[in-house]
Amino acid sequence: MKNIIKAAGVFLTLIIVCLSFVGCKGNSNPIAGKWLVYKDSGGEAWVDFKEDGTFHGETMDSTGKGSVDFEGTYTVSDNNLTLYKKDSNENEIYTWSIANDTLSLTNKSSTITLPRYGTSSVGEVSNSIVDNAKKSSLKADAASLDNACKDYYACIVSGIINTKNPENVTYDTLPEINDSTSSRRSKAQNCTVYGAMQYSGLTSLESRLSEFCYDKDGRIYANADDTKPADTNALTKDTTLGKMYNK
Repeated sequence: MKNIIKAAGVFLTLIIVCLSFVGCKGNSNPIAGKWLVYKDSGGEAWVDFKEDGTFHGETMDSTGKGSVDFEGTYTVSDNNLTLYKKDSNENEIYTWSIANDTLSLTNKSSTITLPRYGTSSVGEVSNSIVDNAKKSSLKADAASLDNACKDYYACIVSGIINTKNPENVTYDTLPEINDSTSSRRSKAQNCTVYGAMQYSGLTSLESRLSEFCYDKDGRIYANADDTKPADTNALTKDTTLGKMYNK
């Protein structure tokens, strides 16, 4: 349940970048308030848009323990909504509407609906939101892991990572500081995905490695990614970089 709610949080930071309230002539912001993202027996999640143009997403489990999982600022102009992710230059623009206490956000590919908190239970639509959020989160993690493996390999071959400068890597046999380029390359080929995870601080993904795969060029994908090639290989912590990159 925790992973699903956090995935919903990741997804909402993408759609919520578009919600700031600027230039409204009225006395109140119709988007301001709490909108329900997910609710079941395990807990619930919602996003809260403030009158001052800030927002944050919260989750609460079945025991009543809660946390703030994401935040940022938003702007509204006519029926356009722009969301700004905290500590990022990214933004996304949606058209918005409210009917029957439900906020609808639409871009070129989809429409997302969020009932106002306290007015409705979450049905199939919100479950679909969570599924999409999980997919989005997995794709982002796959991209991070892909970059980590490539950086790790390049740093070993170049001599930046070695036994004297292991960069938190304890899982792999690293080259000596005075090893030749060919020796460094040979050892890099035997280094592993988990070594790259240690190097990049991504060890929290270890329990989810079964959700990822790699193609013939070594690019890592989420299994749930609809754009991944048909011919892929399962990814494990012991998958070597040499096997991935066919070096």
